[in-house]
Amino acid sequence: PEGLSLAVLLIALLESLGVTLEFQRSEAAIEFDSAYQGALEAGLDDEQFLAGYGRDRLEAAIAAFEAVFEASERFGKRYDVQRDHFYLGLLLEIGGRDRDRALAEYGRAIELEPNFARAHLRRANLFLLLGDLDSALADYDRTIAIEPDWRPARYDRGLARRRAGDPKGAIEDFDSALGKGRFEAKVHAMRGLAWADAGDPAAALADYGRALAIDPDDVETLANRGNLLRELGETEKALADYDRAIDLSPDSAAFRANRAAVRADAHDLAGALADVDRALALQPDHPDALDTRGTIRLEQGDPSSALADFEAAALLAPDRWLVQAHVGQARVTLGDQPGAVQAFRAALDRCRDPAWRPRLEETIRQLGG
Repeated sequence: PEGLSLAVLLIALLESLGVTLEFQRSEAAIEFDSAYQGALEAGLDDEQFLAGYGRDRLEAAIAAFEAVFEASERFGKRYDVQRDHFYLGLLLEIGGRDRDRALAEYGRAIELEPNFARAHLRRANLFLLLGDLDSALADYDRTIAIEPDWRPARYDRGLARRRAGDPKGAIEDFDSALGKGRFEAKVHAMRGLAWADAGDPAAALADYGRALAIDPDDVETLANRGNLLRELGETEKALADYDRAIDLSPDSAAFRANRAAVRADAHDLAGALADVDRALALQPDHPDALDTRGTIRLEQGDPSSALADFEAAALLAPDRWLVQAHVGQARVTLGDQPGAVQAFRAALDRCRDPAWRPRLEETIRQLGG
């Protein structure tokens, strides 16, 4: 009968559409997944991946996945959909289009497949980026419960534990993340920071050395080792690391400001000012550069200009106790005792270093505060 023939034809057309949708989904998933896995194996971060992949391709992939979801709901086509929710979340996150929606897509993937480790890990990383440390740690814990030996998950949880003020837990995770290849350099570098947080500079320096032996051009690790060497009073070694970092990254205001501070420590005021001027030319609102210039001006006998620099730095970095203490030093030099007491009290309120708090308290007492 004619009606039955039309129904059969309609079913055939819908089935054909379903097959086409499945093919489009698979092609989009395979193409994107292959490219992204290649980027991970090459050690590229999301920004580097996007630069190579291209925003046009990324937007086209987003549109393809969205079309598949719409058609899937419309025609009742069902397949391994949790994977595509994950891919869509990944695309939205990498593209910077809608992080809240990316979280929702990861969540949908996890609802459909609770042991989906990759979705838990990406959601954890996004929670961490958005500052939701508790949710991030919960997802990291779940990821590692599913895949205990997954080194990237251990590494990422180590980063989160360090941010949470748990350097020992971070070190434990970095220990488990160690393996072979260039990724090992990152693990050693981050474990070095954790050892420094834990108060073991020797272990920190050892890890920085291992990281730089694998990747000698890692500017962040050079700068971090320079910072630690400065704290230890190893001025020449610190300068060598900063020199190398600046050679590799000449337009970094942070590296210039750090080297300026070391040069000021060594009483090379001309060299320090040259670095500060360059840092502020690169980034006029860099608080460390302003603070260092204030220190130099104070040593040169210009407390008024020093105070202006310290106060500008304090506005940009209001939580830094040492900048507040520098404001107090300048006000003492200018004879402003009440202002100095106020600044040192602000420094004390912000200071969590048990070695410095008694010294700040004694300074306030001597000033009559």
